[in-house]
Amino acid sequence: MKQERPIHYEPHPVTAERKAELVARGVQIVDAIYKPADVPSDVLRINGPTVAEFVAAGYLASNYPPSGYESRSTPEEIAAAVDAQKAKVEGQFVDFHLEVTQLAV
Repeated sequence: MKQERPIHYEPHPVTAERKAELVARGVQIVDAIYKPADVPSDVLRINGPTVAEFVAAGYLASNYPPSGYESRSTPEEIAAAVDAQKAKVEGQFVDFHLEVTQLAV
């Protein structure tokens, strides 16, 4: 039995690059003008940033993926980004604590 692919409503025309991305995600592409009114509009978008792009834009990795978007990064990439940000914050705290301690002496 053939397994049905989830439908993704995408405005047409679709570029070859975008089509390849959607096909790789395993979705069936249908022109957005055919989207039924009863299909919820809260379907996650798939064209959001990767966790690296999200962090580079100044957001916390722990808030990834952004609301309304599907993750484009693996759980391992997200965990690594969260850990890297935690280490950076902890390092800044240690530096600040040392400066304050040295001022008190």
